Amino acid sequence: MIAPALSHDVATKDGFVLRPQDIPDRFPADSDTWYFSRVAGTFGERRGWHGCQMPEQLLGRIIRACSNPGDIVLDPFGGSGTTLAVAKKLKKSPSSPIIIFGGANCEGEMGHQMLQSFPWVDYVCTQEGDIAFPELLRQLRHGAAPHVPGIASRHDSGGATPPLVEQMDSLPLPDFGDYFERIAKADWAAGVDVHLLLETS
Repeated sequence: MIAPALSHDVATKDGFVLRPQDIPDRFPADSDTWYFSRVAGTFGERRGWHGCQMPEQLLGRIIRACSNPGDIVLDPFGGSGTTLAVAKKLKKSPSSPIIIFGGANCEGEMGHQMLQSFPWVDYVCTQEGDIAFPELLRQLRHGAAPHVPGIASRHDSGGATPPLVEQMDSLPLPDFGDYFERIAKADWAAGVDVHLLLETS
């Protein structure tokens, strides 16, 4: 989205617009930019308390925009209180999705405790998900009661924890074809050079 020209009465500080919601026509309904106000003060005010905030309405909108009713919704960075809160509300909806959590905060006993504490969570990946998660999806797609080492549910502890993956070349290559196909069909895609960013550690 191309930012509109700013009038002289729009307040800025160090090049940043202080109240972007006040700019005329800044966030139209068909825009690819969403505006959500802060919900818990400034970064300085949250220091020592909760440095990262995620409004529920924002997360809910992301999930609705990126999934269809009845889809499987995965949070690979489990531990977010906002995600758990939104998952609880989604589970009450008529098109209740399958809720899966994973990530560092779900490893081992933490993952099993998540299942006990939050009954709206269906599955938790308690170890590396590169192999276990695709296998879970395959079994769910075929309508079977999943039994996947490293995947815990209320009816299956997930069995023994599989060994860590040491040979990265043995893992399946990710396929982002559907991502680029959806972008190519978007009205705003013409003339846009799209890249897939890669983060390594």
